[in-house]
Amino acid sequence: MTRSNLFDLNARQDTLRIHNLRRTVWKGGIKGCAYGIITGTALTWGVPKIFFPPNPLGKFVHGPPQNKMLVVLICGAVGSTLMATHAGNKEVIFMGDVFQKGKKEQSLTQYQDRRLEAQRKTRSSER
Repeated sequence: MTRSNLFDLNARQDTLRIHNLRRTVWKGGIKGCAYGIITGTALTWGVPKIFFPPNPLGKFVHGPPQNKMLVVLICGAVGSTLMATHAGNKEVIFMGDVFQKGKKEQSLTQYQDRRLEAQRKTRSSER
């Protein structure tokens, strides 16, 4: 294989890895939304029927239907966010080499040069 073919192959593999990461995040978000909606539904309809004693959420959950729908939607949004974040953090660990490709070396600014030089001088004077 020539050099350009190897580069194209690596670029395709990296692109595929990024697409897999996106797919994993979306799947995690959809799963989390489903789990959250199920949990919110259980909180609004199942739990109050089982536990009759008053609780801090009692007035809110036993209130009008809008409150019940709001609880379901909030649980779905929170579940989606948490699961997507978790899935993304699990997958991105293995993608460090993809993010390092094409990285340019940064030259130091004048301020950074002076600061490093001053640090070197203080370290040498301490010895």
